Amino acid sequence: MSVFECRRVVTGLNAKGQSCFIFNGPPPSNLSAENRSAPAVALWQTKEAHASNEGAAEAARGPFDLFLALGATKFLTREFDPVPDAASLSFAERARRARAASAVSDKYRTGLTSDHPGMHVTDTIDYVAVIRGEITLVLEDGEQELHAGDVVVDRGVPHAWENRGVGPAVIVAVLIDAAPLPHRRALAGKSR
Repeated sequence: MSVFECRRVVTGLNAKGQSCFIFNGPPPSNLSAENRSAPAVALWQTKEAHASNEGAAEAARGPFDLFLALGATKFLTREFDPVPDAASLSFAERARRARAASAVSDKYRTGLTSDHPGMHVTDTIDYVAVIRGEITLVLEDGEQELHAGDVVVDRGVPHAWENRGVGPAVIVAVLIDAAPLPHRRALAGKSR
């Protein structure tokens, strides 16, 4: 029986404190198939949990914000449209327009030095799966084109998303509250 193969991309900080890719390739281990009908692949884990499964209230309503309360999570899907007339443009022109179209609220840009309009950072660990199309993950120290089936573990670093393809791209993400990185703690803003 074969295990689903995927590429796992994990972000972190380089020696200069810039967001970068620390892992990019197949996950390092498979979970044993003992006591399960199919093998599984370990993608990432954290050691503590705060979530509650009590109650029956609708939890998806309300305003959406990327700042999470202590121990909070968000589960979402997002579609990124290609730039208009993408099919008739060169890749370089699609990339230029995708960058210009990538915008994010200033409240997620606190303390960032990047001039990329979509560069943002949150105090979360994000588990992201690309489920349709292609999308480019842009960091301060590099970028990676991702395709359906690729997964990302974004560890609270500055990043942006660009659809440089000719069709829509769709991601599914789980955002989990995380302690800010040390350089982010020093910035005026969020107290824990």
